[in-house]
Amino acid sequence: MKSFLKFDTMWFFVIVAFIPILILRTFTPENEMRYLTIANEALREGHFFSFTLNGVPYADKPPLYIWIVMLCRWLTGGYQMIYLSLFSFIPAIWMTKIINDWMAEEMDAGHRLTACLMLMSCGLFVGAAFVVRMDMLMSFFILLALRSFWRMYQKYSPKENFLFALWVFLAIFTKGPLGLLIPVVGIITFLVLKKQTRFAAKCFGWRFWLILVVACGLWFTATYLEGGPDYINNLLFHQTVGRAVNSFHHNRPFYYYLISVLYAWQPWTLLMIGAMGVALYRRVYLTDLQRFFFSIVFSSIVLLSLISGKLAIYLLPAFPFAVFLSASLIARFEEEKWAKILALVPAFLFCFSIPVIILLSKLSGMQWLNNVSVYFASGALTLMSGKAIYEARHHTLSQTLQLIAYGVLMAIFFIGLSMPAINPSVKTM
Repeated sequence: MKSFLKFDTMWFFVIVAFIPILILRTFTPENEMRYLTIANEALREGHFFSFTLNGVPYADKPPLYIWIVMLCRWLTGGYQMIYLSLFSFIPAIWMTKIINDWMAEEMDAGHRLTACLMLMSCGLFVGAAFVVRMDMLMSFFILLALRSFWRMYQKYSPKENFLFALWVFLAIFTKGPLGLLIPVVGIITFLVLKKQTRFAAKCFGWRFWLILVVACGLWFTATYLEGGPDYINNLLFHQTVGRAVNSFHHNRPFYYYLISVLYAWQPWTLLMIGAMGVALYRRVYLTDLQRFFFSIVFSSIVLLSLISGKLAIYLLPAFPFAVFLSASLIARFEEEKWAKILALVPAFLFCFSIPVIILLSKLSGMQWLNNVSVYFASGALTLMSGKAIYEARHHTLSQTLQLIAYGVLMAIFFIGLSMPAINPSVKTM
């Protein structure tokens, strides 16, 4: 399939689109500044495994990401947004590249390019690609773990089993238990569907658990020696079992993620849900890799729905699999009328972005929208969306999606330029 730009040009376009927001954005006071404060106190007190926030023990997160923040402070003498945000942006780019290569046997280059653009313009994935949080880094390690499993599934090797365990541990060491639960539940779901549950004994054999037990044992021992029994109890029980069963933060109903995907996957929500829904309804033939991706997406939603504490960003590890699975299915349905209609719905809505911005800018607290760069962002989105609608008859569905995605990336670029005006209005992230 012919694309508007080649892969090299596309990556350049994506990187340039994010540069302004990576440089000009300031830290959000209620979230990102928390990690800076924790890192400051750790450096001052000489702690590397047990942390405090304003003097109060903080066992919410494992140490890896805090170490990264501490390292940036130690190397640069301060906290620079561009350096810290790279630990979200680079994993986002790398994940997109990895899953693109992974799907090479399932999709042609043109459709894979469309999938890359969809992912890098997908609502919550875009936000997670520049915020100073550990979610994208954990998602990166989870993707590496699942890729290692797939390589073992194709041809088992002890080396890949070692890497599988290593990636899972790093995911745990970045964010916590979800780094283990998401890949394990996704893999077991896939093996159950394939009626190959015996293969789980190879993946989760003695080598896997030995590596996890030794690595986690060293971590917990160091934490105990530094923070004492109360801190290790908080880390292992209060922050894991407590959040899972009766969360003291972010307690949401079980259907929370069924609603959150409606905005988290924008502007591709209707098309992604439509493609996956039609594939299931029609019982279309799925390759093993598509079944694997389906297993990851749906098992992640079910798993996270069962946990008491919920945030939309917890679903981030499933994003690449959901987008590329949908893109691979869209390639089969792109000649069908319903697919074209669902693809053009967001384009149609984007065409009204300028009047919407004008109206919103008149509301209290939204005056920052009355900004030249914001209007340029709206104009670019309107222009590319209008072009996609006008030329839809002459282009394939995939090319239409590319035009919309480039419009979103252009909007990200101009919004980034407006960050000096937006920063004072940003309270949380």
